[in-house]
Amino acid sequence: DPTSIIHLATIDRSSRLGKERSRESVILGTQALFGAAERLRNLTHVVVRSEGHVYGSGNRTALIAREGDRLGGQAPRHSRALREVETYATEAGKAVGVPVAVLRTAESVGPHADTPLAHLFRLPVVPIMWGFDPLLQLLHEDDLRDAFLHALDNGLDGVFNVAPAGPLYLS
Repeated sequence: DPTSIIHLATIDRSSRLGKERSRESVILGTQALFGAAERLRNLTHVVVRSEGHVYGSGNRTALIAREGDRLGGQAPRHSRALREVETYATEAGKAVGVPVAVLRTAESVGPHADTPLAHLFRLPVVPIMWGFDPLLQLLHEDDLRDAFLHALDNGLDGVFNVAPAGPLYLS
């Protein structure tokens, strides 16, 4: 009978499953997880992985987002699915009476990270568009692991950004 759940099945798998099936798997997987969690007698805490992409993009989007910032702007399908996951997880946690920590993570990189940027950085030469040097916030996979453990160990409840203090240029 588990006491804690870390929900990591929110990763964008649209390149493997297609956009719509990936979105459905994220949302329906979250609903199934919390449906099962309702039957756990000893559940004390849930941590849900989200992404900073939920803030969207646009000319009015803050460069460094804060947890209280409005989720607006242009958002791809996966980011909109994560918004639904966050809402569902928070409401389900309240209904069950357990704290739910939603961690909005920066893009993770490291030797074992399986993200598009991690794959890009493993190339012999990283291609960039001439005259375009985007800002990135990167999080090492070990720091990401530590953030999940911190949320569990301290019983965090609410939404938390997990990202470095400032961005870096791709170059």
